[in-house]
Amino acid sequence: MKEQISVRLREAMKTRNAPLILILRSILASFTNWEKANPNKTLEEISVIQSMVKQRKQSIEEYSKVNNESLLNVEKYELSILEEYLPKQLNDSEVDEILKNLCIETNSNSLKDMGRMMKIFNEKYLGQYDNKKLSEKIKMKLIK
Repeated sequence: MKEQISVRLREAMKTRNAPLILILRSILASFTNWEKANPNKTLEEISVIQSMVKQRKQSIEEYSKVNNESLLNVEKYELSILEEYLPKQLNDSEVDEILKNLCIETNSNSLKDMGRMMKIFNEKYLGQYDNKKLSEKIKMKLIK
């Protein structure tokens, strides 16, 4: 993914697309920062991009509260570029079905099993569903 972003950055530089250049450089800088902070681990590109997406969503929420259209549009554009590098997102019904099967497979029936279910889900579907929503759904499944 890092190479793909570098190639796209070079193309954006040739066409002088400043907003695209800015977000692509930001992504590469975030990758580099992550690598420096975690020198003995392999780069988790999806996690880094998810973190950036979360930041953009928070910024969009704040800018919409104060009616700052120019910054809101910049953040929305950056968010759209970031989302291109995430895997296809699962919808709620797909996640419900996966969790139903996961409960059966792992014989999970109490909140004590929540961490194990989150881990298994994220191993198979990393970056395909929001972890905050996922934890809420798992809680609801295990409470029933």
